[in-house]
Amino acid sequence: MQAITPGQYLRNILETTENLTLDRLMKFLQSHYVEKSTTDLYQALTSLAQSPQESTIQFTYRCMSVRQKLVLASKSPGVEIPFDEVLTKRLFLKA
Repeated sequence: MQAITPGQYLRNILETTENLTLDRLMKFLQSHYVEKSTTDLYQALTSLAQSPQESTIQFTYRCMSVRQKLVLASKSPGVEIPFDEVLTKRLFLKA
């Protein structure tokens, strides 16, 4: 708790929540830091396109970042829709 600045919304919620489970903590953190759901990440991966001012390397790194976020989000406990790592890899290679 000391790592979070006093007076912040997140700290107040965490300090006043009783019986805080890991699953609830993850939900609080995801909502606070506006983490996308697996469905949103999957949609982002399927619709990736290189912008005109983006270099090939920058685009590749962006694709890799979205892919990795999807893989990690799919492994989280209590995820609504887990996506297979093989499917995620195919989508990444398609992008």
